[in-house]
Amino acid sequence: MRRIPIRLRLTAAFAVVMTLVLAGVGVGTVAHFGAAFDEAIDANLAAHTRELATGSPQWTGPLVNEPDLAGDLDRLFSENVHFD
Repeated sequence: MRRIPIRLRLTAAFAVVMTLVLAGVGVGTVAHFGAAFDEAIDANLAAHTRELATGSPQWTGPLVNEPDLAGDLDRLFSENVHFD
């Protein structure tokens, strides 16, 4: 029986170790992001709940204060697209 060359064994070992390291980093990143995302959502919901509990919500945000973006898109589309 022939032995497997050292280069092939080292390459296989390196590939296995790197696969485990990258998988571990990926799992850790996803877990950390999920926890941070949950905390941000909880904080945002708590802030909105406090705001609504005061009885005078201040309606602000991109959907309230922005101009009519749909109208702007329709205008840009009609100006730049020509069906000949």
